Amino acid sequence: FRPDYLGLFWVKNQLDSPPTLALTATATEDTISDIQRSLRLDNPQIIKTGFYRENLHLNIQICQDDAEKQQH
Repeated sequence: FRPDYLGLFWVKNQLDSPPTLALTATATEDTISDIQRSLRLDNPQIIKTGFYRENLHLNIQICQDDAEKQQH
């Protein structure tokens, strides 16, 4: 959880506590608790879907030099 995020409650408070959406792709249970606590979210709806994303793929292309790397 990034230290700069700790100041978001102040911003939220200055904006008269608007609805808040906190998104992250890799939060652990401890991080989720930290976010909830630092933003002072009361009874938030937490949706966890896991890490698998069928639309994301990883390909490895072996290149002989920088020119070939730039071409790819």
